[in-house]
Amino acid sequence: MIVWIIDDHGRAHRLRYRYAPTCYAAGGRNALEAARQALARLRTPVTLTPTVRRELMSGTQIPVIAVAVHNPLAFPAAARLLARVPGLTLYNCDILTVRLFFYETGLFPLARCAVTCAGDAAREIALTSRPEDLEYALPPLTVLRLHLESPGGHSDDPDDLPTANPSHGRPGRLEAGVDGETVVLDGDDPAETIRSLNRLLQRYDPDVLLSEWGDPVLLPRLQVLAARTGIPLQLNRDSVNRVRTRRSRSYTTYGQVVYQ
Repeated sequence: MIVWIIDDHGRAHRLRYRYAPTCYAAGGRNALEAARQALARLRTPVTLTPTVRRELMSGTQIPVIAVAVHNPLAFPAAARLLARVPGLTLYNCDILTVRLFFYETGLFPLARCAVTCAGDAAREIALTSRPEDLEYALPPLTVLRLHLESPGGHSDDPDDLPTANPSHGRPGRLEAGVDGETVVLDGDDPAETIRSLNRLLQRYDPDVLLSEWGDPVLLPRLQVLAARTGIPLQLNRDSVNRVRTRRSRSYTTYGQVVYQ
């Protein structure tokens, strides 16, 4: 598992952490044997361990097989293979791998911790804060703001963002701001727009990308420009992995419709 740790000076560290996400399976002997055969096609080391766990809804202890997948990226594929096995009941297989990592390790986002390292490998991560803490210090995060230039022209106020949907009418040029510095990227040359944005990403290495109309409009258009020009958009600070996307959705929360 790759874990990013930000130290007190704001420097980001890419560390490897040994982690095997685990789900649980219950069923008869034939179903469990079929599960073992299905996982053998995964071409990833998988450890099957008999154990007993408390079932959430009934509260009873039931015998299950712990399925530990030793490549976190292969965990969703393992869950899909198990879901096709008749007579098998699965537990914890539909949890996102990143979320499962937090559940199983007890860590949580923005937690303060002490890390014991050997080179780029994190041997131990010990919490020094608690999720129920009411007062805590935020880490020194670097935020890159992206939005389209307001119809009225450039503004130095980072909170002065356009609220109208840029799909309605001709959008302005792309603006990027970090630490109070705002740069207007060239909107007439797609290649130079991507290069300029990549230079900002390399220079500031932001922890957070905050955008206005980013999900439905801005980021999809930037991805189209990157594909058209043949210049990769370097949105992932981890250069060995591509940016992962998922299907958009809308949901209602606290009386508001949220698009994600």
